[in-house]
Amino acid sequence: MVLVYYYPQFTYDSMGLISLLFKNIKFFFLLVFASNWF
Repeated sequence: MVLVYYYPQFTYDSMGLISLLFKNIKFFFLLVFASNWF
């Protein structure tokens, strides 16, 4: 996972999981949005 590389000191608390999931979802929608143009 790329996110693990960017967050080596990531602790598995609820806020950390929510923010990580939110970043992952934003990246996923960005990827889908970019792929729709090509």
